[in-house]
Amino acid sequence: MKLKFLSLMLSVSLIFLSSAQCFAATAPKTASKGASPAKPPTPASTPASASEASAPPHSATLSDSIKAYKAQPDPEAWDKSFADFYNFLGQNPKASAASIIAGNPSLRDVGASCVDGGGAKIWTFTKVPDNTAAIVLWQNVTPGPEQVVRVHGRKRIVRGEPTVSWKGQMMRLPAGLTLKDARLVRSAVSVTPSASTGISSAMVAKRTADVDYVRALVLSGVERNGNTWLHAYRQSGSSWNDAPELFSGVPPFLLQNLAGKVTFNGNDLIVSVGMPTPLAKVADESGKGATTSSGTANGYRLVLHFISGKYVLDGKTADDGPFAVAQQFATAVAQNRVELAKGWMAEGKLIAIPQYAGLLGHSPLRVMPMANPGNGNSRFRLVSFLKEDLIIDIGKIKTQQLAVKAIYVAPADPLAQKLLGTLNPPAPTPSTSTAGASSSNADAPAADAK
Repeated sequence: MKLKFLSLMLSVSLIFLSSAQCFAATAPKTASKGASPAKPPTPASTPASASEASAPPHSATLSDSIKAYKAQPDPEAWDKSFADFYNFLGQNPKASAASIIAGNPSLRDVGASCVDGGGAKIWTFTKVPDNTAAIVLWQNVTPGPEQVVRVHGRKRIVRGEPTVSWKGQMMRLPAGLTLKDARLVRSAVSVTPSASTGISSAMVAKRTADVDYVRALVLSGVERNGNTWLHAYRQSGSSWNDAPELFSGVPPFLLQNLAGKVTFNGNDLIVSVGMPTPLAKVADESGKGATTSSGTANGYRLVLHFISGKYVLDGKTADDGPFAVAQQFATAVAQNRVELAKGWMAEGKLIAIPQYAGLLGHSPLRVMPMANPGNGNSRFRLVSFLKEDLIIDIGKIKTQQLAVKAIYVAPADPLAQKLLGTLNPPAPTPSTSTAGASSSNADAPAADAK
């Protein structure tokens, strides 16, 4: 009797397990038509259900609304498509941009593209005429709560796991803008534990807790007229609002003369300023002297540092090594110390160029970082405040040392002089003895290096 009962129970269990597997296999198909995705099947599911679970997210409603817009491209039809895509992103916040476009090929018809800003995703639609609406999707991180715990009889402060959630918002951008880059700029606040937490006053003075939080969203792109566009937004509650005050530490004329690409280096911005200008005369490491040049200098390369909640201008570049070489070379030329200047050159014959321009012994020569020429070298303008300036290219030679590899003579640029006026003037370089010069040039390449 017991054997028959056990056999019956085993049959019922097998029937229930078979029904559950069939439901798991069919659930993802229903999810493609509904508002929310189905729960992915367990690892014990059939191969068919596993392949469906790994398929990119798809929305038939979104596909239909985009087809309707393409058939009749009016504002009402686009508003419907935009709303459907906004809702779809809310249902799939963690999905990658590549999988979303792969699962919804119709998005290519409206030029949907996504820029990843490191914790934020900005969707734009380049094939929708005069469209100004974008979608920003970001991670909202709430620091975990602090607790006082005892470890080996001592009280310590521990912070719980942060809470991470995804939020979305519609954002207005200039019509015809091509968004190139974005970054969530974070800043750390140093919080000192209060004495009420139970730790001694001596420990309170030593301990701080750094809490990372989002301060701003910075976007860069190219406008329809070719101008470089740079804008910032500050988070207020659960939304992003225009924040022009983030650039209050940057001269307005500099933002109006942005040219080329704006890139991020951590929280800092590396910007190109000014339009290409012709180079008048040039000599390279062959040392053939001053000849006519058809090249151009592609503006200036500056760093905007994010300090105390706003960007400020710094004359140095992200590459301190080439900048230091440019400073040393400029000082040697300004002091008419020919042998010292040759020590910083890949080819000593290049000294003919500053001599030809009449800049040997002319002080001061201020160093202005420029946009790199694209051949691995770093470029700088030595501003003389006369009719002509020197432009130098610095790169590695065979000994892997940095040296001046090319020198150009170019007409003076008022923009460079204006930019230098906004930077802190360099400390005066004291005149040193011959022995001191030899010591300061210990790392300089030999004058006959090639």
